Amino acid sequence: MFITKVTFQETTRRFVVNEPCTYSELWDLVAKRFELPETATGTLRYTDPDGDLISLSTDGELQEALQLVSNADPPLLRMQLALDQKEGATAAASTWCGALSDDKSKGDDESEDSVVVVDGEEEEAGAEEAAAAAAAAKEAEEKAQALAAEQQALEAAAQAEEEKKRKEEEEEANRLAAIELAKQLEEEEKQRVEAEAAKRMAEEEEKRRKAEEEEKNRLAAIELAKQLEEE
Repeated sequence: MFITKVTFQETTRRFVVNEPCTYSELWDLVAKRFELPETATGTLRYTDPDGDLISLSTDGELQEALQLVSNADPPLLRMQLALDQKEGATAAASTWCGALSDDKSKGDDESEDSVVVVDGEEEEAGAEEAAAAAAAAKEAEEKAQALAAEQQALEAAAQAEEEKKRKEEEEEANRLAAIELAKQLEEEEKQRVEAEAAKRMAEEEEKRRKAEEEEKNRLAAIELAKQLEEE
C-alpha cells in the first residue's frame, strides 16, 4: 500500500491506496473522494525529482511514479488534479468547484496532512494509514538491523582476516628463526668437526715427530755403541 495526497485548487485529500492499483482505479478513487461529477474528466500530475510536472494516464506511468516514492518512509505520492473543461461538463464542474470553495470558506480548516474520506470510511482509512506507517517503520527497523548485522559480520570477518594474517606472519617469523638457528647449529657443528680434525692431525704429527726423534736417538745410540766397541 502507499499514501496519496491529491490537491485540487486549495483542497488536499489524503488517503491510502492498496496495491496493485491501476490508473483507472486510482482515478475512480480520486473522483469519489473529491465528489467529482460523473461527467468530469481530468489529469493527475506529480512532480518528479528533476522538478518536472509529469502527467499520468496509464498504468505504466503510475507504476513509474510509485517506484520513485517506494523508498520514502512512509511512501507518499503527491499529485495535482486538473479537470478538463469539456462542452456539456463545464457547468457541472463549475458548480462543483463553487461548492468546494464554499466548503473551504465555511471554516474548513483541513490541513494538507488531514485524512478526509467519504461514506463513513474515515476510521478504516486511518487504520490503513497507521498500518502502512507501522509496516514502513518495521521495514526500516529490519533494514537497520540487517545493516547492523552486515556491519558486524564485516567487522568480524576483518578481525578474523587480521588475526589470520598475524598468525601467518608469526609462523613465518618462527620458520625463518628456525632456519637461522639450524644454520647456526650447522655452522657450529662444522667448526667443531674441523677443530677436532685439526687436533687429531696435530696429535698425529706430534706422535710422528716423536717417533722419528726416538728412532733417530736409537740409531745414534747404536752408532755410538759400535764406535765404543771398536775402540
